[in-house]
Amino acid sequence: MLNDVPVLANVDFGHINPMLTFPIRGKVAVIVGGDHSALTITRH
Repeated sequence: MLNDVPVLANVDFGHINPMLTFPIRGKVAVIVGGDHSALTITRH
C-alpha cells in the first residue's frame, strides 16, 4: 500500500509547539541516514 510513498514517523508537528505547517502541493527533500533524518521544504 505505501511501498512507493516515503513515510516519516515520530515527527513533532501539527498541534504542538512549535507549530509546523506543511504547504499543500509543496515539494520536500527527505534525507535519512544512521541517527539523523532531515526534511527540507524545497518548494511551496
